Amino acid sequence: MSLTSVSPLIMDWIKEGLRWKYVWQPVYAPLTIPAQGQVQLPQSDFIYTAPEGLALTFGASFDSPHCGIRLNTPQLDTGNIFCVNNIVALGSYSAPWFVEANIPPQTADGIYNILQYKEWAWTDWAELYLINNDTSPHTCFTFAYTLALLQEERPPDATETALKLILAKDLYGLGEDIKKRISQRKVEDFVGVEEIDTLYELKEKKKGVL
Repeated sequence: MSLTSVSPLIMDWIKEGLRWKYVWQPVYAPLTIPAQGQVQLPQSDFIYTAPEGLALTFGASFDSPHCGIRLNTPQLDTGNIFCVNNIVALGSYSAPWFVEANIPPQTADGIYNILQYKEWAWTDWAELYLINNDTSPHTCFTFAYTLALLQEERPPDATETALKLILAKDLYGLGEDIKKRISQRKVEDFVGVEEIDTLYELKEKKKGVL
């Protein structure tokens, strides 16, 4: 969980010497969410882009339990599920999503909070929204979120690719041209990635590993 330790994905970025950054966006000015609508963050039509990213925390305070937060990525779209009243109905603390809702008397009268603090990993892009499932407009008093963004593409993993090609050579007696192409990093020109994966699995089965 992001509040108790550094993400394993971030640790991997650090280990590989890759450039990355946090995005910390707190806003303490109220805004209106239209009826049965949403407001994109930090502004309309804004999309966070990165080869890899993490949504670490995302929380907000509203004047209605019908409001909440939405995360939309290529891997996940939470839709309208993460609103305060839905999370309360599920037991306030809703594992495995780790989204928590607070309502009066835990909060002041008329204040409804929601906080997501599970790491959601994504690739390519992410969109963040404040949502309103009610038939009337409502106010978001404050919101904040934390993202981690990888700022460069990962380099090809030549070591793993070389291993898979060696395994392929053992199985099918491929020629010495493999070594040349490994040294030139022209793996994709020689064997497709999916084919290499298949060959690796066959080799492991032959060894009795799988």
